[in-house]
Order: sequence, then C-alpha cells, then structure tokens
Amino acid sequence: MVLRIGAGKLFLHKATSIQVHALSNGFAANLDNGTVSVSSEEGRTFQLLTNGLAIQPAGLNPTAAQIERVSDRRVDLACRREPGPPVRSRIACLQFPLRSEALAYVK
Repeated sequence: MVLRIGAGKLFLHKATSIQVHALSNGFAANLDNGTVSVSSEEGRTFQLLTNGLAIQPAGLNPTAAQIERVSDRRVDLACRREPGPPVRSRIACLQFPLRSEALAYVK
C-alpha cells in the first residue's frame, strides 16, 4: 500500500503495522512492526518512531529511506538523498538518537 502525505510518500510492505500523523512540514509515523519505504521532498520532512528511535532526514534535502523493524531490539536502515546513489558512511541522510540498548544498522 502506498500513502501520499502532502509531498511525502509512505510505502507499506507486507505485514506492516503503522500509525501516521500529520506534521506542519511533513508527517510522523509509529512503526509497530514490518518494513516501510518513506520519502520526502525538498523542504519537507518525516519522523518515524520505532524501538525508541526517532528517525528523520538529516536535513531538508529530498530523502528516501527503507526502515525495517526486525525485532524489539533491532532496526535496519537504508537511505539515500535524491537524486544520487545510495549513501554509505560519508554523507548522512538520516539522523536518530541511539540508546545504548538499541541496535540500528545502516545498509
């Protein structure tokens, strides 16, 4: 299922449970389980909450990300700034605080 929220998009993969809320400059979502692909346009943002993490773009550039809640202690992330190749480690496209007991892997 694809949801368009203003200038952003949210694609729900199979067996995904999510709650979505509007923000003045984008949207926020709580990911209970599963995988979502999310994107934002320039000047817009998103915030995805899961496992105690608040995941959001590192700036107001167009950003695309895939976020998978693997377990209650692990989240896998893949992201890229639009347009361009997938981001590895030199340019941040997502930001999130990390508690010591939470694990997040950026692909």
